[in-house]
Amino acid sequence: VAAMLVVCNHAGLLALKFLEIPETPSSSTVWNLARFGAFGVDIFFVISGYLITRLILGELDAGRFTFARFYGRRARRLFPAMFATLAATFVAGVFVLSPLHLEELSLSLVHTLFSISNVLFWQLSGYFDIGSEMKPLLHTWSLGVEEQFYLVWPVSVFLAFRFRRRRGVLALVVAVCLASLVAAEIAAGRAPDAAFFLTPFRMCELALGGLCLWLESTTTIRSWRRELLTLLGLALIAYATHAYGAGHRFPGLAAMVPCGGAALVIVGGRGRVAGALLANRLAVGIGLISYSLYLVHWPLFVLVR
Repeated sequence: VAAMLVVCNHAGLLALKFLEIPETPSSSTVWNLARFGAFGVDIFFVISGYLITRLILGELDAGRFTFARFYGRRARRLFPAMFATLAATFVAGVFVLSPLHLEELSLSLVHTLFSISNVLFWQLSGYFDIGSEMKPLLHTWSLGVEEQFYLVWPVSVFLAFRFRRRRGVLALVVAVCLASLVAAEIAAGRAPDAAFFLTPFRMCELALGGLCLWLESTTTIRSWRRELLTLLGLALIAYATHAYGAGHRFPGLAAMVPCGGAALVIVGGRGRVAGALLANRLAVGIGLISYSLYLVHWPLFVLVR
């Protein structure tokens, strides 16, 4: 779901720019429909926070967590596809891009390798302002956020676990979620580019995913309640898909609607009936290639255009 929301969002916005349809009150419905997947990345962050926290906490409980094993797994999972995409994008850019855009591509490629492309794009511009549709690696900002999360989160969870075991980790997750949410809501109004690109303002979404672990483990959820939670979560995502437009600030409180929906789907997703909506072959197949799909789609859109 998250992967397809992002791909459709980017395809729609680039199509409108290519067709030179101005953003006016009369065309607002069309632009809002194109924007409908903008929060797919927010859902990604919730899922990532859940998976990473579950992995770390499970190994801490078993007494076999090591930083070397954790970062080794992350490198094997993320780097091969990312390096291949960066190399292919640069080679294609040599033949397609103007010298100015190729220079910018080279700069963003180096920042992506060091997991700080989100900082670069924050310094350069907003997400879809003038020239952004000519940046083949613009989408790597979210990878920078995730990789920065991978640097600080394992250490934080490890120290909290050593201090108060699972209670310490729960206190950490709740504190980070609330502090980041308040900071994101304030920054979204005063410094929207910083709120969008920088990791501290996205930690609330990642921490919300981690909080799903306790919602799963401390609450007895009957099967019919799981069905209800899953359907409610999907309904929240669907609502944001159709209701959100240019007037909604991200991240912050507005992002908690689709993010909360993702959290409900995670907690209730084992329901037999509603869970089948996300467990069919098509959905599972897209999920298995979601990382590669995310990596490749934006450079293709930009270079083809």
